[in-house]
This record gives sequence, C-alpha cells and structure tokens, in this order.
Amino acid sequence: MIRYGLATCFYPQPSADRWRAAAAAGFTEAEIDTDKTQSTEQILAHSQLLFDQLQQAGLRPTSFHLPFGHRWDVSAPDAQLRHQVLQQLKQMLQWCGQRGITTTVLHASYEPVEPQQRQSRCALAADSVTELAQAAQEYGLCIAVENLPRSCLGNCAEELRQIIGSHRNVGVCFDVNHLLGQT
Repeated sequence: MIRYGLATCFYPQPSADRWRAAAAAGFTEAEIDTDKTQSTEQILAHSQLLFDQLQQAGLRPTSFHLPFGHRWDVSAPDAQLRHQVLQQLKQMLQWCGQRGITTTVLHASYEPVEPQQRQSRCALAADSVTELAQAAQEYGLCIAVENLPRSCLGNCAEELRQIIGSHRNVGVCFDVNHLLGQT
C-alpha cells in the first residue's frame, strides 16, 4: 500500500482547511516540523495545535522533526549545553510517544564542523544518539538520523553508520537532496 505524507514546514500558515484539502488530495500522514527558534514549551504547544488540526482533518501525524541548529546541536563540544539539549529533546520524545507518533527525525549536528573536529564530534553525536535511543525506546519510538549536506555530520555513509550505531530503534532519514557527495 502506498501512503502519502506531507511535512508541516511547507505550510507557513497552517489551518484546518489546508489539512482537509491535503487529506482530500490523498495525503494520509504528516510530519510535524518544529521551529528551532522557539523554547521547548513553545514547540510542544505549537506541535499540539498542529497535531489536533491534522487529526481532525483526517491526517495521521506519524513523524516529528526534532529542532536543529546551534542551540539544539547534539554534537556540541560543550558538555553542559549538550546535556541541556538532550533533556529538552527527551521531553519532546515523551510528548511524541504519548500521542502515538512513531518516528522522530534528528540532525546529528549543525555547521560548520571543522575537519579537525569531525571525529570527536561524531563520537559526541553517537553518544547523544545512544542516550536518546534509550529514551525513545521507553516511548515506543524510532529515531531517524537525517543525512545532512555540506560540513554537517552525517554527510556520508561512514559517518551515518558511526552515529546511528547498532540500536534497534535508530535508522536513517534519507533526504535525497542532501547526500550529494556520494552515489
């Protein structure tokens, strides 16, 4: 069975009418995207609004794109910042699990990542993914680490393998627009 989904980030002015039109056009699922400039509380409040609108329109929220950017970087060398980020992301994982959302999309870094930092930052990202995977498992979630372009971590298969490790509930979100350096 083919299922069609949409990402809420492509709807800057979300409304119940837009979601109903998407459902009428054959979409059945949706990814809730987040605003990296907002606080955890603001993200969850807006996500709840989207979740309710999507469901009322007949769309099933099946994935949640965790926020990304400097203040959300799970590979940050600053241990205190990384710990804070992980605690906030765990709150979002719990929120997703409580609503039956099954997949969360994670960026392993922000950029730029300098060449001399790549190995250590990949190790930090892998440690963070391990911690998040344990929390996600409690809530019945999978984490999909997105392949990223340019100097971000996860811009090649080797780094993705290192970052995702061997966790049963961690995989890759393959964005075909991002993996431009490999065939």
